[in-house]
Amino acid sequence: MSIRSMLYDSPVGTLCIRADEIGITEISFDGTCQMQDSDPLLNRCVEILDAYFHKGRMQATLPVHLIGGTSFQRNVWKLLCDIPYGTTVSYLYLARKISTTMSAQAIGQAVHNNPVSILIPCHRVIGKNGSMTGYGGGIDRKVFLLELEKEKRIFNIQIEIHTEGGIQ
Repeated sequence: MSIRSMLYDSPVGTLCIRADEIGITEISFDGTCQMQDSDPLLNRCVEILDAYFHKGRMQATLPVHLIGGTSFQRNVWKLLCDIPYGTTVSYLYLARKISTTMSAQAIGQAVHNNPVSILIPCHRVIGKNGSMTGYGGGIDRKVFLLELEKEKRIFNIQIEIHTEGGIQ
């Protein structure tokens, strides 16, 4: 499979968006990817990000192809997609969704390895006391994204998760 990439200038910095034939594979704060020719899936992702950052109204579905990660990590990433826009949950809350013995730290490590920032909303996970802990893009970006989402508007993106085993 060929990976295509595009740079996107967002209010939280330059994002690198990558996709293959199945879906978006990465949205990261790594600005080293190269621009390529126009691509329908990357363009659709940019359209969604534009609506997200610039207060647009959006309802859409976007395919995401989770390449790599352990089975546990992929399960956590799927749980992240269930966190409603404009809300937060704690790492401990997500741990208890999996098991009464699961540690918040294990969830935090999986959340940290989320390859599709913003659209798989790892920024919506906070400490159990409400603290802004951990975010691969930095706490300032996390706070910015959460403040942005406090605005009441229609933004409903359904993430269609694909893995090596097929659609989830």
